[in-house]
Amino acid sequence: GIWVDSRYRSDLVLSEVKTLLVSAFAFEQRTFGQGVTAAEVTALIQAVDGVQAVNLEALYLTGTTQELKSSLEARLAIWNSETKQALPAQLLLLNSQTDGVSLHLV
Repeated sequence: GIWVDSRYRSDLVLSEVKTLLVSAFAFEQRTFGQGVTAAEVTALIQAVDGVQAVNLEALYLTGTTQELKSSLEARLAIWNSETKQALPAQLLLLNSQTDGVSLHLV
């Protein structure tokens, strides 16, 4: 949840938070093998004018249990000598199918 200062319009603050998160976790802003931490997400949200506090409720990979993970790891490309195959690098982005962001006021 997000607590918004009463001097700000809640709808505008939430819109700015969503825009910031979509931008920060866009393909152009991330690198292969770069993880994501709950602290990073919280800091981004708290940097928005009008946000008083944040209670991050979930951070998880698509297809896994919806829970609050302290961090999400992404691997770099590696060679698997047993299977003689390259395992591709991972790039963590917001899930575009679900819009990746769910915000609510507290």
